[in-house]
Amino acid sequence: MSFNKFARICLDQGLFSQQKQNIFAKSVDSADKIQTIQDLENYLKERLNEIRLRFMKAGSYNTQIKDIISKLYHNVKNPQKQRNGKIS
Repeated sequence: MSFNKFARICLDQGLFSQQKQNIFAKSVDSADKIQTIQDLENYLKERLNEIRLRFMKAGSYNTQIKDIISKLYHNVKNPQKQRNGKIS
């Protein structure tokens, strides 16, 4: 499934609504620095770097993974562009 199709299904089904995020946040390990969407924005570079390093360690880091990480960063930092249902 493409990222765009995944994102469309998530938006259509409301899988990432504020209510669902709140429910999820309550189930997150209390030791985790990221408890809210605001926390995610604050620690985004750190977490994406951890993901990048894991792919590199596994020998799986490639252009596609780099592009996905870049899109994740862009979409979290620019949420207003996602509200129209399109993810670049």
